[in-house]
Amino acid sequence: MRENSLTEIILDRLVTLNTQRAEEERNGHIRWLRPEYQAPNEVRTQTIIEGVGESEEVAIAPAEVKTFPKQPKDQLAAIRDLLRTSNNPWTIAQIAAQFKNGSRNKNAIAENLERLEWFGILHSHEVGQIKYWQHLDTQQAS
Repeated sequence: MRENSLTEIILDRLVTLNTQRAEEERNGHIRWLRPEYQAPNEVRTQTIIEGVGESEEVAIAPAEVKTFPKQPKDQLAAIRDLLRTSNNPWTIAQIAAQFKNGSRNKNAIAENLERLEWFGILHSHEVGQIKYWQHLDTQQAS
C-alpha cells in the first residue's frame, strides 16, 4: 500500500512539472538537454543559479511571432501583455525573441521594462549579471 502512495506522489509531481514545462514552452522558453546539438542557431544567455551550478537559458521564438510596435504606448502594452502570460520571470532576450524585430529593439524593450517597473506593473531582480522581469499580478499568483 505504501508503495502505491509513493508512486502516486511521484506521478503527481511529474504531471505538475510537465504542466510547468508546457507553459514555459508556450512562452518561448525551452530547456534543451543538449542545446549545442538540438538548437545550435538559437539565442543563448548564460544563467547562473546559486547552489546548483551553471545552466544555459535558451530564448526561442514562438510559432506565431508579432512585430514589435512602433508607438511607445503600444510597446508598453505589448510588453505588459506578454509578461502577463507566464508566472515565470523573463529576460530581455526572451522578450525580444517574442517579436519579429525584437533583437533590433532590445534597447527600447529595456527602456519600456524600466518604465513599467516605475509604474509598479513589473518587478525586476538580478541573478548574477542577468536581470529578470516579472508582472506583479503573476508574481503574486505563484
